[in-house]
Amino acid sequence: MKRVLLVALILAVVAVPGCVLGTYQGIVTIRDEASMTAGSGFVFDRSADHFLIATAAHVVAGTEQILVDGFIGTVVARDLTNDVAIIRIDAVDQGYRVYKLGTAVMEGRVRAVGYVWSNGWLGDPSLMVYHGRVTCLNFEGAVSANTGCYPGLSGGPLLDEFGRVVGITSRAAMAWGLPMESTSIFIPVARLQELWETITEDREISDG
Repeated sequence: MKRVLLVALILAVVAVPGCVLGTYQGIVTIRDEASMTAGSGFVFDRSADHFLIATAAHVVAGTEQILVDGFIGTVVARDLTNDVAIIRIDAVDQGYRVYKLGTAVMEGRVRAVGYVWSNGWLGDPSLMVYHGRVTCLNFEGAVSANTGCYPGLSGGPLLDEFGRVVGITSRAAMAWGLPMESTSIFIPVARLQELWETITEDREISDG
């Protein structure tokens, strides 16, 4: 019995296919065919004719237009220092969920969600969910969690137990110059809010 419980616990912490859970509509794939880079993102705002997608800036560092779930998206804001970017896609009736933003808490239960390209660039990505806990609230100005770090997760959300986004996947933590694959670094959503407020203020000034 103990062995069965241990196996179940390991599976819950390491990885759960997101498609099985069916609750992550609004988490998207992001691909730059020119540079052959890929990552993930999530919807954080929408209007009648477009969606706004948050992702990591390094996923869209070399382009102004990028594929988001097959749609052509435009990078409208990018903060390379804090590794945050915002993409706009002009699409309607996609049924995307708009994720609410929250704040990470120490030892809080979290899920890192995104698309993992296990079969390489030419393969189909799989939506994956990696469970863990917040391990540090100020790791070089970012949030760390023991959810692991895998190719394709960059730009995807870190969700708390209420489904709110509390971080954006950025990179693996480093120790003695080597990546710690068991620990991921997440950009606090406050950086996303600051970036969005900045471009919103700029538009208001221009319109004025």
